[in-house]
Amino acid sequence: MDKKALNAGKGAAAAAAAANSNSASKAPTPLPPAPAPAPNTEKEKEKEKEKDVPPGSVLLSIRIGKALNIRGAKGEKVSSFIRVQVADFDYKDSAIVPDTSAPDYNLNHDQIFHVDENLIDIIANKKLSVTLIESLPKEKTQVLGTTEISLSSFVKYPPRDPNAPPTTPYQLPSLSVKETTSFAYLNPKLLPPPPKEGDPNNQPEITVEVSLSAPLLAPEVVEQGNFMYIKLEDLYPVPDEWSLKEGNEKDLNSNIYSYSISFMVPAESVPERLVTIPAGSLMHCEAVIPDNPTLGAQPIYIIKAADPPAIVADGEEGGLAESEALDGVNASTLTLGIPPPPQADPNAADTSAKQSFKKVAWASASAGASSPYVVWIPPEAVVKLREKIVAKNAWELDFSREMQPRFAHVVDTNSAKYKGKAGIDWASLMWPRVIGLKGRFLLDLADGLGADGISADHNAAKGKKGAKDETGDVNIYKALGTHIGLEVNLDKPLLDKKKLQPISKSVGDFIPKRTIPAHLLHQKRAEKADESFREQIQEVVKSLVNEYQASLQSIVNNSAAAAAEGMAEGHENFDNFDIVHPKSLEEEQKRKKKFLFHLNKSGAYFNLKEQLKSSVVNVVRERFRKKSPFSSQADLQLFLSELYVYLLDQMHISIHKMFKDVDSAFIDPAVLRTADFTMLKSFADQSELDHDVAVAATYHQERIAKYEDSLQTWSDYGAFCMRNMMASKGIECFKEILSRNPKHVPSLLAYGSICTSMEKYEEARVYLVTATELQPKYVLALTILGLFYEITGEEMESEKFLEEAAKLHKTTTNDDNQAIIMIKAAEFLVQVHATKIADVALSNSLVKTGPSVAPYLLLSQLEIQRGNPLLAMENIKSAMQVRQDDPEVWAALGHLQFRQRIWGEAQNSYETVLSLPIESTNMPLIYMRLGFLYLRSLGAITKKVNERSYAEVELAKKAKTMYIRACEIKPCSSSWLGVAKASILLGQYEEAEDSLSEANVLNNRDSEVWAYLSLLCLILDRQFEAGQCISQAIRNNIKNADALRLVGNAFMDSNQLAPAVECFRMALELEPKDTNTRALFSKAVSIQSQDYLKSQFGGPAIAGEEVAAV
Repeated sequence: MDKKALNAGKGAAAAAAAANSNSASKAPTPLPPAPAPAPNTEKEKEKEKEKDVPPGSVLLSIRIGKALNIRGAKGEKVSSFIRVQVADFDYKDSAIVPDTSAPDYNLNHDQIFHVDENLIDIIANKKLSVTLIESLPKEKTQVLGTTEISLSSFVKYPPRDPNAPPTTPYQLPSLSVKETTSFAYLNPKLLPPPPKEGDPNNQPEITVEVSLSAPLLAPEVVEQGNFMYIKLEDLYPVPDEWSLKEGNEKDLNSNIYSYSISFMVPAESVPERLVTIPAGSLMHCEAVIPDNPTLGAQPIYIIKAADPPAIVADGEEGGLAESEALDGVNASTLTLGIPPPPQADPNAADTSAKQSFKKVAWASASAGASSPYVVWIPPEAVVKLREKIVAKNAWELDFSREMQPRFAHVVDTNSAKYKGKAGIDWASLMWPRVIGLKGRFLLDLADGLGADGISADHNAAKGKKGAKDETGDVNIYKALGTHIGLEVNLDKPLLDKKKLQPISKSVGDFIPKRTIPAHLLHQKRAEKADESFREQIQEVVKSLVNEYQASLQSIVNNSAAAAAEGMAEGHENFDNFDIVHPKSLEEEQKRKKKFLFHLNKSGAYFNLKEQLKSSVVNVVRERFRKKSPFSSQADLQLFLSELYVYLLDQMHISIHKMFKDVDSAFIDPAVLRTADFTMLKSFADQSELDHDVAVAATYHQERIAKYEDSLQTWSDYGAFCMRNMMASKGIECFKEILSRNPKHVPSLLAYGSICTSMEKYEEARVYLVTATELQPKYVLALTILGLFYEITGEEMESEKFLEEAAKLHKTTTNDDNQAIIMIKAAEFLVQVHATKIADVALSNSLVKTGPSVAPYLLLSQLEIQRGNPLLAMENIKSAMQVRQDDPEVWAALGHLQFRQRIWGEAQNSYETVLSLPIESTNMPLIYMRLGFLYLRSLGAITKKVNERSYAEVELAKKAKTMYIRACEIKPCSSSWLGVAKASILLGQYEEAEDSLSEANVLNNRDSEVWAYLSLLCLILDRQFEAGQCISQAIRNNIKNADALRLVGNAFMDSNQLAPAVECFRMALELEPKDTNTRALFSKAVSIQSQDYLKSQFGGPAIAGEEVAAV
């Protein structure tokens, strides 16, 4: 046998396998298959093998059948066999097939592997190699060619559809790979020329089938775990002594080395495991080398798809277009992300030139670019990875040089000299919406690495001919400024969205129980029973009067006829007064008996008695609480006496009220009840958050009217007016306060700060100095006065008061951070829109502490008040650069995007807030706005739930959950109204009614609540109640055109055209340019006119086609 040829074959196969392999020591050892009795059929064989697979292991089966167009040294008559090998595991040879170009190797190779992280990495990164070997005479062999088959499809799990029902089973990856692949011949001269187009294939090929007995991982485990994709780009500059000469073992400076990167990642079975990416090679290239390459990690954000067009509800045009902004800013300018690279000047001359240099690259020879190395991170390891990143532990990469496999017997004496490390700050992987990082990182010697990975001064290093480490040896990497390019991507973000726990409670569980005490409940029921009895008495009296009048009319008619006959015979004239008014008591009694006889005879008495029976039973049950039989006849007689007296008294009260009392004017109990001071303020604040300034102003004004003596109401209204561009009203409010109480310090500070913004410095100085004289140890007053002096240029006075404020702050809080007093002052100034001093306060804060989140967010609020959303966005971006995972920053971004009606981006920002470990300070508002955005994308809430897709129903449930969580934290009418909307969409009308009732309890003047109550009543076919509810909505000055359109459509569907016309008319007044509302209004008026003409003059019914045409 030719040992040289066999060794060459083995070397080629080993080189092909090593191109994508870890060290063999890291790979799991395959388990030998257990012996089994010989079954009869192939299926039985497979079943027997699968039975022998231990738990936690898989059986990998390789089947190789027929090859075609095989050529050897003597042409088509070639004796050959194949060798198969998975990664670095044991290989297996087939039997030699003699003298044929189409051999059928019929090779079956089974291996059992224990499934762990290392096996997953091997399957994902390494390949199955198939080596074609020719058998020559005298037991000689030569390698003809090789081919490789990727096994990565075994770990490619199809993503789960987020819109699919939870019962939908997971999709599994393919458990079988069958591929016909071509051999890459070592000597291409043995092959014929490639076939022309249309000719049959004449190149050597073979069919390989690989299968697994079971999936490597359960889909649930894959969903909780993560895959890390590491792409090594290149490493340069490299030492000059690294040579590109042809590899020669006698010349240790030739290219006989390969280069690898190793790093530790968290594991499941052990704390950490080592992963190695080998096969880096030294190569020559020509490119433009930047003078100052950008070093450090740059986050890679999730690419969000463009927002789909919102579903427009019936009778809704959707307000402004998606790209249109309320404050005149285009929506595309408000997206957040990495700023675009600077555009090159086309007129500038290109002064850069390509340079020739050496570098280490991990490029695939076939692809021409490095392919990412896949690392599996199990669920437990994902938790460890998060903890490691949060603990600010840098990720270390080890760089090493080693011999190529064919030169493994040569000793590299300089391997320790060239070992290096690079530190990577991977904290950005825990930022919201970040799925990876990329960048270039400085390489240092293994024992000279800085904590941040970029400890060396890059520019200084390039200027030195040599840099020495602590031991005095030359640090070659630091001297050269060597850096490595790296890109890390994750299958899913580490900081994933929180999966909110499903709410198992019903809406009623979140509504506080309002129980009436037993005695009050009994009293209320008794009063209701008495009222019902009195009403029935009045009805009986009216019936008796009608009967009596009818009987008198018959007497009058008979008497008139008799009188006519008498007059003809000469009798006296007939007088009607004598009949109506009897002349004597005897005649009156006689008429009474006749009337009673008439009642008994006609059955009227029996009917009236039956009419009273139910109300008497209610009085007995509720007033006397008699629900059981009497114990004796005496008790019964006593009870009947008491009942008779009581009913007689109630009858007298009812008749007396009917004939004697004049109806008194109705007095609304709400007018008599004192409005709650805090409640009106909360209503106003909620309306301001909803950007409904007019309604908020109404609440503030009502609060002032009911609590006119309270200076706080005037102060709150003044600040509100200043924030919402009603400066004249705001100034008048503060003047009113100071006219009533010249020593009201908050108003002195507010008005003095406002005067400063208006450049009325003398007036401002008077008010601010007065405030500090009244309260000389008030930190806020001292700070604002010091800032005022800074604006007016009086530096000594400014320093004096600011130092005094800082000293007092330190004394009271034991905190010497002077920036805090600036932030507190800015918060007060922003509330009253005192922009000039607020700007100075925030500038001082940024100067004292450097970039921080709070000043930037307050600056963004100021710019929003000024009507500059572009500048507000810039400040929010600056805050985000300071801290990416601050929930207040993302909340502020969402609020600005919501204000600009950039619905999709706002939803992403709010969802990011929910994904952060720390909650925002105003979570109820975020929950409510997320619920609004979810409902908005679903269109009209009146669309039947059975006509919606599963995804739409799930989104509606999600919206309802958001609103319920808002109700759980801070219930208000708006949050319960949102619950009701989602419940109507889901067809849960009982919960919708409960939610609307609770909203009405919290604020019975919310016009939208009344409108949706009307809509719900129409859905439940309670038309009378619907009319009452829409009347209340109109009385409370409803300003929501969408709600009016919905209710108008519902009225028109119920054939109640008058309220429908009124709803459409009011909606048209609110949105005069809305063509849909105009069409609906015209249609309702036309149908109403047709019905009126038909009722007055008759005519044919309107056909359905005609109505549709209208």
